[in-house]
Amino acid sequence: MSRPAVTLIIFLAYYVNRLTNSSSTSDCMAVKVYVRTPRQAINREKVAEAHLAELQTANPGCFFIRQVLDSFELLRSNGDSHLCFVHEPLQISLYSFQRPGRKAVPFSVDLVKPVIIYILKALDFLHTDAGITHCGKHRQHAQSLGTA
Repeated sequence: MSRPAVTLIIFLAYYVNRLTNSSSTSDCMAVKVYVRTPRQAINREKVAEAHLAELQTANPGCFFIRQVLDSFELLRSNGDSHLCFVHEPLQISLYSFQRPGRKAVPFSVDLVKPVIIYILKALDFLHTDAGITHCGKHRQHAQSLGTA
């Protein structure tokens, strides 16, 4: 019996030792670890991340896309590996922000308007300048857009 193709991503946060001469302004980094993601999907993300890192643009939407700071592979004893991407940590997701006590609270129009503008600017950058289409299916993916 074969395993279903499942995408499982684990986010870890770790503190960077200040003695490592890290260029980051934060002591905390987020590590995105691919556990059961098909290799083809991982390769697409690696190509997209490399393309975004090389892109020179004046489009203001580029500031709302989180960049990969580093990547590495974790090797397992059985020979398998897990690709890992290092990012600046995100703030709270809109999904979690809307549920302070596990019960959804409606967002005000004054909050929603600028969030939608940031998302549209980021999508404009991805489509127009980068030639990338974001295919996220879940509303929790809105957290991958920053609010610089």
